Amino acid sequence: MVTSTDRWSLDFAEDVDLPGWVFLPVGLEEEDRELWLTEVSTALSDLVGSRSIDGVPMTTAEARSVLESGLAARAESESYVLYQVWPVTAPATVLCHVNPVRSEDLPDWSQLEGRIHAAEARYIGPGLQYSTRRTVESDEGPVEVNSVHFVFDDGEAALMLNLEESVSALISQALVGFSLLKNALVMTRDDGSRFTSTTPAVLLEDEYWPDDQD
Repeated sequence: MVTSTDRWSLDFAEDVDLPGWVFLPVGLEEEDRELWLTEVSTALSDLVGSRSIDGVPMTTAEARSVLESGLAARAESESYVLYQVWPVTAPATVLCHVNPVRSEDLPDWSQLEGRIHAAEARYIGPGLQYSTRRTVESDEGPVEVNSVHFVFDDGEAALMLNLEESVSALISQALVGFSLLKNALVMTRDDGSRFTSTTPAVLLEDEYWPDDQD
């Protein structure tokens, strides 16, 4: 996987095995789109037809439909990299965004509700993990949903990895691959220098971030 902007490029510094993590390509022509859907559906064959979390076998048609929804999300997303993550043996997925951004465009994390922990990326440096949790109402009753974000910042540029908000059972199953991903990524500037993050100032403060959800 390689993606570039005018200022950064992202690549893997080492081989990483991410079963169920589907890289969503941009702008496929119809013939290439059909080929991609066929190849990826085949690669997901261990999921197709197996017993899902609700006991109902998943069909190839269901898998293809979910992959098509991933391509639709890719077409609408401005993220530099987008993965569709299949964390369980069911047609249920989570989207993972990877974005180089300007430090000045980062939110003021201290003004947001959630939890913060120190994080480390092997080829990037120190950062933070920011997580949210809330309960929403569904047809089946209250459902807990989560999101998880890794942020690595050097004061000028930053790398953000986001697991979109989804039901907690899916997020928790996706976290192992999410951690493997951030530990394999390397970000390089357009002059060839490697991006190295610094410890976020908020982690150096004495006070903890607000967590009003416990």
